[in-house]
Amino acid sequence: MRNKMRKPIKYEIEFIADSKVEFNHNDLKMYKGIKAVVNEGPTPLNYTTIVICKKGKVKCNLGGKEIQYQAGDIIFASSRLTLQDTHMSASASLDTISFKDFLAYQFLVHTSQMNLLKSKMLEDPVISLNKQQQQYIYTLFDTIYDMVSDKLFDGRKAYAIKKMLEAFIAVVMTIYQNREVPEEDTPIKGIHGEELAKRFYMMVNDQNNHERNVAEYAKLLNITPKYLAILVRRYMGKAPLEVITEITLDRIKSELQFSTKSVKEIAYSLRFDNLSFFGKYVKKHLGVSPQRYRNQYLREHSK
Repeated sequence: MRNKMRKPIKYEIEFIADSKVEFNHNDLKMYKGIKAVVNEGPTPLNYTTIVICKKGKVKCNLGGKEIQYQAGDIIFASSRLTLQDTHMSASASLDTISFKDFLAYQFLVHTSQMNLLKSKMLEDPVISLNKQQQQYIYTLFDTIYDMVSDKLFDGRKAYAIKKMLEAFIAVVMTIYQNREVPEEDTPIKGIHGEELAKRFYMMVNDQNNHERNVAEYAKLLNITPKYLAILVRRYMGKAPLEVITEITLDRIKSELQFSTKSVKEIAYSLRFDNLSFFGKYVKKHLGVSPQRYRNQYLREHSK
């Protein structure tokens, strides 16, 4: 008998929640009252996600690391990390806000600070809130949720939602940055596989860097492209080129949607060799030319 080729399994994450809202073509997603998280195997997160634990206790594997959190904690999970083995207590209830990376970069001026904080959060994603911090976070979350679900007002609300999301992210970042660090914490000596994968991710995310060649990143990290591929696949669930492409496309979409630059200016600002190559790159990954993508976005959001 011939051995049949097995198709690779693509796991997906399912949230069983009280309600859900979305904004800007799924670039922002929010869930309220999550009672269960279902995924059969290690699943890459497609969004940067902030989880608010309001009740109960939760245990999961995030990016290959076992973490536990409880009521009053929030968790900052960077996009492209893998999630698996989520176990929630019977009383547990979670709220989540998930957004594409390019949205965060639109909101935060100090991108280098965000990159630094995201790198630290990879090491320790759980943040315990005091009562006052809980009140800030819960109020901001509920306000954004109501805006997106149109409970507060109708009409053109994108600007208000973006400003509220900016405030929400800024509060989370400030809480994380100012939290007390135990005295026994000491820097990790040496550079291990997980740290190399994180450095690669942060290098690609650097707004001043537009390199799209995997071999160049491997060279900067003083490892082979093959070893870099193994590490990124292990800790992020994707190939290095997939990570580079996703971040590049987020930047392209952001520029086409929100900037007033011409397509040519965008192409050169993102270090594409020429306008023709930029056009082919965008059409290959987004299905339409840069100008047509921009026109469609403006037409849909001018109503």
